[in-house]
Amino acid sequence: MKKVIIFLLAVLIMNVNALPSLAEEKDFNVNVSLQKNLLVKEVVAFLEKFSNTLNLHKKDELKNYISYKYKSADGIDRQKLFELVDKTWASYPNLKYSFKITNIRINGNQAAVDLNEYITGVSSKKSEITHDRGVFESQTDNVIYLQRFGKSWQIVSDRILFEKTIIKYGSAKNLTVDFYAPEQVLAGDTYTATLQAEIPAGVFALGSITRQPIVYPSVNPQEVFRQIPTSSGLLERVMKSNKTNNNEFAAASVGYTEMSEDIYATPDIKLTGLVLLYQRVNVIPESMFGL
Repeated sequence: MKKVIIFLLAVLIMNVNALPSLAEEKDFNVNVSLQKNLLVKEVVAFLEKFSNTLNLHKKDELKNYISYKYKSADGIDRQKLFELVDKTWASYPNLKYSFKITNIRINGNQAAVDLNEYITGVSSKKSEITHDRGVFESQTDNVIYLQRFGKSWQIVSDRILFEKTIIKYGSAKNLTVDFYAPEQVLAGDTYTATLQAEIPAGVFALGSITRQPIVYPSVNPQEVFRQIPTSSGLLERVMKSNKTNNNEFAAASVGYTEMSEDIYATPDIKLTGLVLLYQRVNVIPESMFGL
């Protein structure tokens, strides 16, 4: 029995000596944490430079931040992305971008960044109806996916979780108009989109609500305008999401019309304000049902 106990003690001592010390384990954790902190700082610096390049509208320099393998969750590849950049900056040459990072996840040479993005600008062309430039505002919640190539990062994909855009012209610039739709629906399912518009006294408003899949080139839906009740300012429409597994926009238009009379008491109807609103509706593909 005594020999057995001595043998067991010897085995125990050998196993203890074979384990790393607590100090060594602590140092290892510190090094891993330090490495991740350094990568997080790299990602933050990358996004700051990316934001500056966007705000300066330097398209050629912007290409350095986007990987050749880039493809968004909406199926936009690198070529289509820069075609959209060209069109957007031509329509709104002074767009300003601001980002708020809410989370960064590092996984080796991969990173995922949760961002709140706010974009503002003024249209380059004046409206033929209101004869002024449109004011553009957009708010999005995104996830940007990065990959480290050598010592530099590049954007390889992104996913938009929430997006709402409003463009105002004329007398509508000083009015409160909002639009609500679900952020996510099942393919082929019905949902309700609601327009809430401020309507001043002596003005009547016409509104339209429709939807359009997020595809390129874009497809413009047919709009049907109805008078928005002055008492409530509410207009609603129940729509069915697409079954082609595309995300889509719920879209609304509001036209503000004023009526006056000339010296002969002939009524003169004039459209003085216009609002365009878009809210993203992410569609869960039918192939994912029941998984």
